[in-house]
Amino acid sequence: MKQVVVTMLGQTESKKLMVLSLSNDTLRKRIVGMSEDVLEQILQQVNDSAYYATQPDESLDIASMSQLSVFIRYVSDCEIIENYAFCRVLPTTTTTGFDILKCLNTLFVSKNIGWGKCVGICIDGAAACTGIRNGVVKRIQDVAKSAKWTHCFIHREALMAMDLSPIE
Repeated sequence: MKQVVVTMLGQTESKKLMVLSLSNDTLRKRIVGMSEDVLEQILQQVNDSAYYATQPDESLDIASMSQLSVFIRYVSDCEIIENYAFCRVLPTTTTTGFDILKCLNTLFVSKNIGWGKCVGICIDGAAACTGIRNGVVKRIQDVAKSAKWTHCFIHREALMAMDLSPIE
């Protein structure tokens, strides 16, 4: 980077780079700060929207840790926007609808995003998601009365592809 600055701006300007702290901690803080800022902007747009839909997806990573990824779709300036909201580690490897809703609810309540504006839930067919008594869909519909749910079409494609014969 110093060579680029020397070439583009000169030796005097490159000396200013020497005072910048580029330690791992500094870089980590900047990255975390930027990601928090992006999330704040997305959640503000969701909050300003008349309604939104969410797509939570729980899965195990390679270390067998449960991860909850959430996409959110909303209207902004008469345009439908879909954004990746967040990914969080869940406390156990055997997650329930309660665990997923608790994680979602913690974020939504802290950012004043009302469940009353949730009109859609897109989710895979896992029991923790679609169970009629304790699944996350049922739990979300208990607090978001007008929310309808759909089965994730990408999950359907993955299930279908498992049964296809290899092309010869």
